[in-house]
Amino acid sequence: MNTISTQSKLSPKVKKLVLLLLCLAFFGGVAQHFIVINTTPSVSKGLYLKTWTTPEKRDLVLVDPPDNIVFREARKKRILSNGLSSAGTCYMIKIVAATAGDEVEIRKEGMFVNGEKLTNSQRQNWQIEGMAELPIKKNLRDEVLLYTPHPRSFDSRYFGLLAENTIISTLRPLFLWR
Repeated sequence: MNTISTQSKLSPKVKKLVLLLLCLAFFGGVAQHFIVINTTPSVSKGLYLKTWTTPEKRDLVLVDPPDNIVFREARKKRILSNGLSSAGTCYMIKIVAATAGDEVEIRKEGMFVNGEKLTNSQRQNWQIEGMAELPIKKNLRDEVLLYTPHPRSFDSRYFGLLAENTIISTLRPLFLWR
């Protein structure tokens, strides 16, 4: 009588490797829904946890740039990396500097919220097609002013105000490095 062997012919090392790869694929896929990695200088480099709370002023947020000329041009000029956003760029991590009810002004010299200038918010001499026409002065309703204090941050000083619905999630630092 012939019996069919049901035992695998894979060595224990290969089984462990396959199991490790399956775990990495599963947790990597799951992790992207909860964790963001930042490697740019605009905010501290590290891992951030998506917190899914309603964004408020001064919150750190993950933003999906809209598909428009200024973001496509920023990608072409390598100001933004390629990625999975609506504009084909990487998602952006920014600080919500102003929300509904705030008066904002964006000028070449910088960005102002309720009359106070934001640190390091003046424009660089970048030539990017589609940049927001300055000056902008507006009382916000359903837009946000996005910013980071890094002098070369690509933020609202270049692309203007964005709709609140471009914010994917609020973020909280999980692990930061220098």
